[in-house]
Amino acid sequence: VIVKGVKGKVIDVGIMTTKIRTGNERMVVIPNTSLAGEVVENYAQGSSLDNPDSMNLRFRVNTTLDQDAERVKEIMLKAINDCEYTVDYHKTEVLLYDISETALVFRLDCWVVDYNNERKAKDWILIEILKQFKTQGISVPFPHLTVKQED
Repeated sequence: VIVKGVKGKVIDVGIMTTKIRTGNERMVVIPNTSLAGEVVENYAQGSSLDNPDSMNLRFRVNTTLDQDAERVKEIMLKAINDCEYTVDYHKTEVLLYDISETALVFRLDCWVVDYNNERKAKDWILIEILKQFKTQGISVPFPHLTVKQED
């Protein structure tokens, strides 16, 4: 959940407080009175028909403008599908999201089996993509700085 700017897993809901464990293992105690009327974003929004602990994972990866977009999408989809933390019963997509001045921007959209493994899944997918990019000669953009010197 995300509540009052705190992201983590709800550990306990008591009469007076709600306890949330954050990703860095901190315990946050929030008074229930401050939750009344607040928007609570629930990441554990998987369907109860399949896995209530699953969550949607969405992030972006850039390549240089000269890359073959279809090939890049294939590499990214394979990385997602090979990841032990993702599921195949939800829709998985890799879309060319934008063409910026310096990059092709791809959006990856997949589902993680257990929302507690969100960071592990993203880490595994990104490392696999980087390995494949390296072996297949696909480059990622880096910042450019142009300096003009006037005489």
